[in-house]
Amino acid sequence: GTVTPEEYVAQAIRAGMRAIAITDHNTGDWIDRIKEAAAGTSLTVFPGVEISVAPGVHILAIFPEDRGTAHVNDLLAMLRVRADQRGEQDALVTEFGVQRVISMIRAENALPVLAHIDDHSGARNELRG
Repeated sequence: GTVTPEEYVAQAIRAGMRAIAITDHNTGDWIDRIKEAAAGTSLTVFPGVEISVAPGVHILAIFPEDRGTAHVNDLLAMLRVRADQRGEQDALVTEFGVQRVISMIRAENALPVLAHIDDHSGARNELRG
C-alpha cells in the first residue's frame, strides 16, 4: 500500500535524518501533507520539485522551509507545466532552456540543483555538444 505522510516522516526520523527535501517529478502535491505530518517533530522539510527540461535535463528546485505546495505550483505554472502534466515524469519544459530555468528557479528564492548530473537525464550527458 501507499505510505502515509506520517509514516514517511517517522521513517525519516528513525533513519536519523534531520531534514528532507520533497522533490517529486513536476508536482508539489505531497509537500504540504508531509510538512503537516512533520510539524512538531525534529524533522525539517524543504519543499521542492524535479523539473525535466528539454532535451531531458533534470533540475531540482529546493525552496526555503517556509514555502509549500503553492510555491512549487507557481513555479511550474511559470515554466508552462500544465496541471494535466503535473506528476508526469516525462513532462518536459520546452519553452525555456536550462540556463533560463535555473534563473527562474533562483528568482523564486529557490536553489537549483542539477540532478544525477553524470547519469541518465543528467546535464553532463544531455548537454554534451
